[in-house]
Amino acid sequence: MLRVLAADCKGKVPAKVYAKPDAQAHCWTRRRPLEPWVDWIKRATRAARAAATQAGVRFWLEAHLQSRWRWAGHVILMEEDRLASRSLQWRDSVWWSQEKDLPVQLRTRRPHRTKWFRWEDELKRYAVHCGWASWQEMTRQGSVWHEHCRRFVKCTPK
Repeated sequence: MLRVLAADCKGKVPAKVYAKPDAQAHCWTRRRPLEPWVDWIKRATRAARAAATQAGVRFWLEAHLQSRWRWAGHVILMEEDRLASRSLQWRDSVWWSQEKDLPVQLRTRRPHRTKWFRWEDELKRYAVHCGWASWQEMTRQGSVWHEHCRRFVKCTPK
């Protein structure tokens, strides 16, 4: 969709690469005369997705889930005194399960009518799906943890 123009670099990697839009490449973005709005949106969206796929752009949710998986493994393996480790494990699922055992008067209050999602909820669901005791324990098995990254992204509802 974009033509890349570079200065003559004489066998070297160019310092700057400029992208110039191709005039015919963007004809799908214009609405045709008398074309219904919904049809135009569908056509333009399909074409934009195809162009992004062809250019190698990853879907944002898959990239986000993959980053979350890697970050979770990284944080769990950190030393306990590191700020990232302390902040992400401060009120994790283990803490909330212990909180449920307390009498109602002593529990931490949460807003009503709101479903809160913790950053680890999807990891916890995937661990249950795989039959693991906890996802935290699986992070210590590095090779198994890394193998499951793509499966986690595919298994998570989008």
